[in-house]
Amino acid sequence: MGSSQIIYEWTPLEGIGPFVFNEPVDKYASKFSLFPIPDEVEEDEDWETYGMPGDEDARFYFEDGLLESVIVSSNFFYNNANLIGLPPDEALEVLEMEPDDIEKIDTDEGEEDAYSFYDVNLQFYVLDGVIDTVLVGRDYEDYEYDEFDDEEELED
Repeated sequence: MGSSQIIYEWTPLEGIGPFVFNEPVDKYASKFSLFPIPDEVEEDEDWETYGMPGDEDARFYFEDGLLESVIVSSNFFYNNANLIGLPPDEALEVLEMEPDDIEKIDTDEGEEDAYSFYDVNLQFYVLDGVIDTVLVGRDYEDYEYDEFDDEEELED
């Protein structure tokens, strides 16, 4: 765990702590001394990953210069509860929602359960029976998902 002084309180689809989704990197770079972490997101040149001095447990992902998502493992507050360190059943009570998907994934720490909540762009990872990391992001309503469906219809 890092020595984060920031309380990461989540507002679904809007932001986490002092960070607001869709805001430009320049808004946060100097205030929080964010620094780029090269090669963490290799597949797309439009993505940049940033870290913060003194908080090695947080990563900030920007697409086209705008805050897209944040991953934290120091603290993650919702409804006045810190989900980091909670067993998943207790976290689900705090969240008052059920996951859309639960899958096993391999990480550097070992095999983890990933709980995904699509409507609120939330994913948390469970290691050794407790949540150790949470990923949250912005609203994806403005993306057009039917792009591929239209192409298939044209082929018929």
